[in-house]
Amino acid sequence: MLAGNQLELELRRSEGVLERVSYNIHHVGEAWLRWTILLPSDTEAVRILATDATTGAGGWLGFSQPFTSHPVIGDQLWSLLQLTATACLSITLLYGPGLIWLGSRPRTLPALAFAILPGPLLLAALGLVRWTVGGVFPPATLARSGIGLLLAWIGWKAWPRRADAPLAREVRIVVAVGALLSGFAVAKANVSFGPKDELFQDRVSRTLALGHSASQISFHVVQMVAHHLSPYSDQAKLYFAPWRFASRGPLTGLLAAPLVLASGAIVPFDHPTHPWRPFDRQGFAVYRIACIALASMAGWVMLAAGAALASAQWGLVAAATAMLAPFFVHGIYFSWPKLIAGAFVLVSFLAARGQRPFVAGVILALGYLFHPMASLSAPFLAAWLVAQPCEMRWSSRLIVVGWFCAGALTLVVPWQIVGRLRPDETADQRIFVQYFFFADNAHATWPTWWKSRWNNFANTFVPGYLFATNDARETVDVAYGASDRWVQASFLYWNTLPFALGLPGFLLIVPAIAQASRRAFAATCVAIVGPALFLIVYWGAASTGLMRQCGHALFLSIIGVAIWSLSTWPNAWRDRALAIFLHPACFAWRGFEIALMAFGTTLLNRRPDVASLFGWNDVISLAAAIACLAAAVILLINVTWAQQASRFAPSPAFPPTRIELKSSPPSPACSHAHVPGPYRRPAS
Repeated sequence: MLAGNQLELELRRSEGVLERVSYNIHHVGEAWLRWTILLPSDTEAVRILATDATTGAGGWLGFSQPFTSHPVIGDQLWSLLQLTATACLSITLLYGPGLIWLGSRPRTLPALAFAILPGPLLLAALGLVRWTVGGVFPPATLARSGIGLLLAWIGWKAWPRRADAPLAREVRIVVAVGALLSGFAVAKANVSFGPKDELFQDRVSRTLALGHSASQISFHVVQMVAHHLSPYSDQAKLYFAPWRFASRGPLTGLLAAPLVLASGAIVPFDHPTHPWRPFDRQGFAVYRIACIALASMAGWVMLAAGAALASAQWGLVAAATAMLAPFFVHGIYFSWPKLIAGAFVLVSFLAARGQRPFVAGVILALGYLFHPMASLSAPFLAAWLVAQPCEMRWSSRLIVVGWFCAGALTLVVPWQIVGRLRPDETADQRIFVQYFFFADNAHATWPTWWKSRWNNFANTFVPGYLFATNDARETVDVAYGASDRWVQASFLYWNTLPFALGLPGFLLIVPAIAQASRRAFAATCVAIVGPALFLIVYWGAASTGLMRQCGHALFLSIIGVAIWSLSTWPNAWRDRALAIFLHPACFAWRGFEIALMAFGTTLLNRRPDVASLFGWNDVISLAAAIACLAAAVILLINVTWAQQASRFAPSPAFPPTRIELKSSPPSPACSHAHVPGPYRRPAS
């Protein structure tokens, strides 16, 4: 609470002993929150003691009379059924159109990367239509009609193909694992309590984590669609303050809006500060589920990238490496669109590799409209287009880069215009450029600039450095004080690369990247070293590591280059390392890492209690989360353990890169030996 305010409950026990229980929570803002207390059985009387002594603005303190609440098992089970149905609907609408496109004619495995486009874009288009004509038709009616038509189209297209050959085995596996991880994330978010001092705890917009990063920004777009608000209205400014509507991309909110409105939610006009419940009436749970299903599609891109750079088998290893990484799973349930924005960067690379630079630019711009972070990869995609070792004159190379830029600008320029139509000091994205000159979110001097960049480098790439040092950790602490060491340690999985990959993945990938650096230094610089250094120089808003801030595309690229390196230069070490990495015991450890990351600090804070208001909901959600995670791990064990390390030879259908970069050995970015199905092969 604010300094000076205090709220306590005083208990009188049967022996006449008085006890006080304090309401210890960070500043709740102007919101009513539940304070649930289980009274000892010998409690004879209670009274509330409140002190309203803050001198700051907005420091009033209010409380209700005590009341008794009893868990209603039927309501909890009904909410779980609603969540399950919503998750199935979201997965169907986001996965279905892309899988129908993929199976509409024979396509190679790398085409799966482009299958992530149709579902999100169709839903976003429906949200845009709803926003445009929202003042004419009832919100829920239009959303339900559009979703009904989309479901009918999916069924109409899928039914005639039920007897056709199924999709490739690797595709079915990765899609199934993505759906299971979505189920894990939904169940994780449905546990009524989180880590101690969780940001916005007990509210519908709770973040499931600490720190200053709120995952509700895209929900404000849902509110604007629901209430037919102008991007420049006063209420829109209140939603996004201190930013503005155009400071970030709108696509996540637009695609979630039809699902939220179709659920019958009463979307609030003000900030979503309502008390939490499993399937809230405000629609935030539906919004979170849509974000979860969307982020899970990043696993498709890793399978496609691995298949394009090596083979179908190696693509499956790439997908397993990414999808069982703690950072990947955290990116799914945190409801930020950064993971899908990073996946779009990789799709853009595959389009550029297929000699479609204009399409590559458009796809990168789509990633930018999910989150501006995607634009940080543009210089390196352009550098690859210039340096690619094809038989091409410099003038032709520059023309290719021009087409790439033209594709990106077709979407970036209109969005910049939206931000500048009503200019003010925070209406556009200039503040993001100023991060180059910041240190710990303040204007830097040379000493503070260098210190913050060193801290970001060490906190990102040196194992355990974030936890071992005593520097200020503003972004890994509770917003109104210091977190305990267990909570701070949990940020290792979110902020630092070694723990983000998971310890087995890190131990496999580091030697692979080192091998790629020795044998294809230029390609490694363009794909990994250059982007990493650029992010370190750029990011001045915090110094506790780059991964959760802007490292999502780098995370996926590191896995892709490592898989390409392992497949291109086989040796005895690789075979032994893969035999260990693909062992069922290693998969079990990776599943344990994910469970520890997701629930470690949560269960240290509280245990589920069936006598509490949401007790059965918590128990069933925890069981469902563990079941979904175990099923995903077992599925990947079954398909990878049978493939011994020595059997990971390049497939004839997906040959590895064999084009030289000057005098360097093969580079993954330089081969056009295989191009995804919908993209033409360049003339030889």
